[in-house]
Amino acid sequence: MRKHLRQGRAWHESDSARLHATSPGFHAGDVAAPALIIHGDAARTVPVEHGQRMAKALAGIGRPQAYLALADAGQDLGNASHRLHFLATHLGPDAQH
Repeated sequence: MRKHLRQGRAWHESDSARLHATSPGFHAGDVAAPALIIHGDAARTVPVEHGQRMAKALAGIGRPQAYLALADAGQDLGNASHRLHFLATHLGPDAQH
Protein backbone atom coordinates (compact mmCIF):
# COMPACT_ATOMS: atom_id res chain seq x y z
CA MET A 1 0.00 0.00 0.00
CA ARG A 2 1.42 3.39 -1.01
CA LYS A 3 1.72 6.10 1.58
CA HIS A 4 1.62 9.86 1.21
CA LEU A 5 3.09 12.25 3.75
CA ARG A 6 1.23 15.24 5.12
CA GLN A 7 2.80 17.25 7.92
CA GLY A 8 4.79 14.26 9.13
CA ARG A 9 1.82 11.87 9.17
CA ALA A 10 1.46 9.06 6.66
CA TRP A 11 -1.74 8.87 4.62
CA HIS A 12 -2.62 5.56 3.00
CA GLU A 13 -4.26 5.06 -0.38
CA SER A 14 -7.49 4.41 1.50
CA ASP A 15 -7.42 8.14 2.30
CA SER A 16 -7.39 9.09 -1.39
CA ALA A 17 -10.84 10.71 -1.25
CA ARG A 18 -9.67 12.96 1.58
CA LEU A 19 -6.41 13.72 -0.24
CA HIS A 20 -8.39 14.75 -3.33
CA ALA A 21 -10.84 16.85 -1.30
CA THR A 22 -8.10 18.76 0.53
CA SER A 23 -5.43 19.10 -2.15
CA PRO A 24 -5.34 22.65 -3.58
CA GLY A 25 -4.12 21.34 -6.93
CA PHE A 26 -7.47 19.68 -7.56
CA HIS A 27 -9.32 22.92 -6.85
CA ALA A 28 -7.39 25.47 -8.92
CA GLY A 29 -10.61 26.39 -10.72
CA ASP A 30 -12.02 27.69 -7.44
CA VAL A 31 -9.27 30.33 -7.18
CA ALA A 32 -10.60 33.68 -8.37
CA ALA A 33 -7.95 36.10 -7.06
CA PRO A 34 -4.37 36.41 -8.36
CA ALA A 35 -2.19 33.93 -6.48
CA LEU A 36 1.32 34.34 -5.18
CA ILE A 37 2.90 30.97 -4.48
CA ILE A 38 6.13 31.20 -2.51
CA HIS A 39 8.03 28.01 -1.88
CA GLY A 40 11.37 27.57 -0.22
CA ASP A 41 13.57 24.87 -1.70
CA ALA A 42 14.46 23.75 1.84
CA ALA A 43 10.81 23.31 2.88
CA ARG A 44 10.26 20.06 4.73
CA THR A 45 6.50 19.89 5.25
CA VAL A 46 5.37 20.31 1.64
CA PRO A 47 7.64 19.20 -1.22
CA VAL A 48 8.55 21.98 -3.67
CA GLU A 49 6.87 20.01 -6.47
CA HIS A 50 3.48 20.69 -4.87
CA GLY A 51 3.92 24.45 -5.25
CA GLN A 52 5.11 24.01 -8.82
CA ARG A 53 2.09 21.84 -9.67
CA MET A 54 -0.30 24.42 -8.20
CA ALA A 55 1.29 27.23 -10.22
CA LYS A 56 1.06 25.09 -13.36
CA ALA A 57 -2.59 24.22 -12.65
CA LEU A 58 -3.49 27.90 -12.21
CA ALA A 59 -1.58 28.95 -15.33
CA GLY A 60 -3.21 26.12 -17.27
CA ILE A 61 -6.66 27.59 -16.67
CA GLY A 62 -5.58 31.20 -17.22
CA ARG A 63 -5.57 32.35 -13.59
CA PRO A 64 -3.08 35.12 -12.71
CA GLN A 65 -0.30 33.62 -10.64
CA ALA A 66 3.32 34.05 -9.76
CA TYR A 67 5.59 31.35 -8.42
CA LEU A 68 8.66 32.31 -6.42
CA ALA A 69 11.21 29.67 -5.52
CA LEU A 70 13.35 30.85 -2.64
CA ALA A 71 16.82 29.37 -2.28
CA ASP A 72 17.66 28.02 1.16
CA ALA A 73 14.26 28.99 2.56
CA GLY A 74 11.89 26.86 4.56
CA GLN A 75 8.24 27.39 5.48
CA ASP A 76 8.30 31.18 5.53
CA LEU A 77 6.99 33.96 3.33
CA GLY A 78 10.36 35.05 2.12
CA ASN A 79 11.41 38.58 1.24
CA ALA A 80 8.71 41.25 1.54
CA SER A 81 9.85 42.81 -1.74
CA HIS A 82 8.59 39.71 -3.62
CA ARG A 83 5.12 40.11 -2.14
CA LEU A 84 5.05 43.87 -2.75
CA HIS A 85 6.06 43.43 -6.39
CA PHE A 86 3.28 40.88 -6.92
CA LEU A 87 0.66 43.11 -5.27
CA ALA A 88 1.74 46.16 -7.28
CA THR A 89 1.63 44.14 -10.51
CA HIS A 90 -1.84 42.69 -9.94
CA LEU A 91 -3.58 45.18 -7.66
CA GLY A 92 -1.76 48.51 -8.05
CA PRO A 93 -2.83 51.48 -10.17
CA ASP A 94 -0.97 50.12 -13.21
CA ALA A 95 -2.24 46.56 -12.79
CA GLN A 96 -3.00 44.70 -15.99
CA HIS A 97 -6.40 43.04 -15.63
